Amino acid sequence: LRKTRPKRAQIRSVVSYLDFLFSDGIDAFFEKDEAKKAALSKTLNEERKPTVFGNLEKMLAANNGGGGFMVGDKESAADLMVFYVCEDSGFLKDMDYPLLKALAGRVAKLPNIAAWLEKRPKTEW
Repeated sequence: LRKTRPKRAQIRSVVSYLDFLFSDGIDAFFEKDEAKKAALSKTLNEERKPTVFGNLEKMLAANNGGGGFMVGDKESAADLMVFYVCEDSGFLKDMDYPLLKALAGRVAKLPNIAAWLEKRPKTEW
């Protein structure tokens, strides 16, 4: 991945940040109690997503204006995680984070990612 410790730490922080958000989404989705599910979904959509995506949008903007990748000038696990959580899983649907959406689009066009998206099995997920 990256040869410098600060960049590796940034990549890990993005991946961990999005992993926690995704876990919150899973918890809300699979909650059986409807009242708890509604409360978890509300917290996720009104507090967690805006905070996480807002911070990541700022981080991306701070890296060469947001037109490249999350960390440095090459794709990393951070960018793949942004793609998966933000675009492929639908977490950014109907939200206004143009830099993150554009990054997810760039990741989707990477040759190996694009090839997989074309041939992967079609599922509701």
